[in-house]
Amino acid sequence: MQDSKPAKTPLATGTKLIKASISDILSDQQEYQSMVGSQMYAMLATRPDLAQSIQQISQFAEKPTTIHEKAVKQGLRYLNGTVHEGITYNGNLGLKLMCWSDAYWGAEEGRKSVSGYVFTLAGGAVSWSSKKQSSVALSSTESEYMALLHALKEQIWILHRLKEAGYNVDDENIIYTDSQSAITLAHNPEHHARTKHIDIQYHFIRNCVEDGKTSLEYCPTGDMLADGLTKALGPERHKKLVKMMGMNTWESNDITNLRESPKIRSGSNAGTSSPVLSPDDDALK
Repeated sequence: MQDSKPAKTPLATGTKLIKASISDILSDQQEYQSMVGSQMYAMLATRPDLAQSIQQISQFAEKPTTIHEKAVKQGLRYLNGTVHEGITYNGNLGLKLMCWSDAYWGAEEGRKSVSGYVFTLAGGAVSWSSKKQSSVALSSTESEYMALLHALKEQIWILHRLKEAGYNVDDENIIYTDSQSAITLAHNPEHHARTKHIDIQYHFIRNCVEDGKTSLEYCPTGDMLADGLTKALGPERHKKLVKMMGMNTWESNDITNLRESPKIRSGSNAGTSSPVLSPDDDALK
């Protein structure tokens, strides 16, 4: 695939893969799993733009067809054209945590929805997820509400870790969603006929809103950063959202300069030339 024609998106616009039928031609399972695994490794490390495509293609590793194989190879062609792209962080923006949550109602086979979220810190993505919901949502409001819980649990964990590191994050608990009905449901203590069937675990959102632990704010769909984590988008829309995640192209001279520059602390003090700061240092106040 190294000499293949680069693709502009990891999946073709509107792609919805389904399980193999009796008439479908099967592809090599081991090769398929290898291709999926290589892309998943990149996605988990530094490529949030692959999250939605991985969520799709990884479901069919047991019995892949030639259609599934074609979708996997598009992901490799996309990587071939974006091999120098990666997340960049802007220290001038400070450690401002932002979160976007979205859902695609009834998108999956079996009419299950897809939840997606992305967190950014200092202008770059630090946590992201694209996941099929565990139960069928009976409305778009319900699917968005379920997606908010998925994002809320991650937000609580990230804020806890930042507090442990000594940072003040009291005013950085906002989750942006493009569903005004889900926001209304989270603020309304009454149970209505259309929502009383929702599992009690999802009303944890309401408790956190009432206690001030999180805040839900409306974000227009056009600016919804997590939109690309729930569905396959067109090239222009995909490119815009990837840019908003803090992903940029690193030129060859940038990579050379990075290799020659002093090492930056990454999980260990060993081998670093820059001073390791503690939460008590003036630079963090």
